[in-house]
Amino acid sequence: MKKNPQIFLCATKANLVDLTGNKIGEHADDADTQGMTKIDRLKHVINGISRNTTFYGLFKKDILTRVQVQKFYGSDHVFIAELSILGKFVILPELLFFSQVGGTGSSV
Repeated sequence: MKKNPQIFLCATKANLVDLTGNKIGEHADDADTQGMTKIDRLKHVINGISRNTTFYGLFKKDILTRVQVQKFYGSDHVFIAELSILGKFVILPELLFFSQVGGTGSSV
């Protein structure tokens, strides 16, 4: 992100775990938007994000002051969509995140 100022978000793949913490799979939102135009980034993010583990990535601080976080169901998807218009996202291949499947669907 330091080398490319157009990249505002860096996220990773996620380990999917059940309610007891056992790994049951892997997930990666299709949100890498390098080399795309603004409109292509927006379309790609809208169509490529399902669990939205991208929301838990690393953001550049200055971009967070330009987008307002809303308080409604699904607002995390709107937030990521807005960010995709302002800059590019990188999804790293490493599994550095855990997302629980079932129950409340919480992520850590």
